[in-house]
Amino acid sequence: MQAIEVQPDRSMTTSARWINGLSALVLGGTLLLERSDRAGPPCLFKMMLHLPCPGCGMTRSLKAIWLGHFTTAFRYHPLGPVLFVLCTVLLLSALLQKPFATTRFAFDEHALHRRLMLPRTLYIITALMLGVWLTRLLFIVSGSHYFLWE
Repeated sequence: MQAIEVQPDRSMTTSARWINGLSALVLGGTLLLERSDRAGPPCLFKMMLHLPCPGCGMTRSLKAIWLGHFTTAFRYHPLGPVLFVLCTVLLLSALLQKPFATTRFAFDEHALHRRLMLPRTLYIITALMLGVWLTRLLFIVSGSHYFLWE
């Protein structure tokens, strides 16, 4: 009878690394864009359909947050500040996990990642993005210039 070696489940570690890497890329990329004279990436959705996409204004929103212009950030995209806080929390949880692992401030970093990857959470995020997009489009149709698209 052979002993079967059980490998630890590394799937959560891999997805956590991806999520943390994307968070770092979002925050670092927008910080670099804010410090440069460059605009954000072009929107293929808008180029092809001549309509702003659900994420239009997100990069400008994050750039405005780096400058401390929170109202302007909301006007560029209402979910920009939410994304900024989420990315910051994810990165801080990853960076502070080891230093605080043995203290009373210890927390389970993977619990947050598991909740983010639940289908229900992904459906809620998708619904929020579409709901905000439709609301912003209704503002355009009504002639309001509250939300900034350009």
